[in-house]
Amino acid sequence: MIKIEVETTDLKEVHEAVEAGADIIMLDNMEHEQMSQACIIINRRALIEISGNISDDNIKERVKELPVDIISSGALTHSVKVFDISFLLD
Repeated sequence: MIKIEVETTDLKEVHEAVEAGADIIMLDNMEHEQMSQACIIINRRALIEISGNISDDNIKERVKELPVDIISSGALTHSVKVFDISFLLD
């Protein structure tokens, strides 16, 4: 079983992804109002993933009142601070 995910950056691409039958539609770097409109277009015909500019500081505002199924945050990986621990055993 293969799931098809389509990354979209505007409402035209959202329409195309829905029409193509995508299983998951990622709303990438969209403003809240645009994401809200995209959710209406998708109308639960696919899972909705949001991504782009999401962090601990703004996650509540970004997903506020949106029927989002998946949240991707690059801040979890590209903002990580390195902590080096080594054990030397003789």
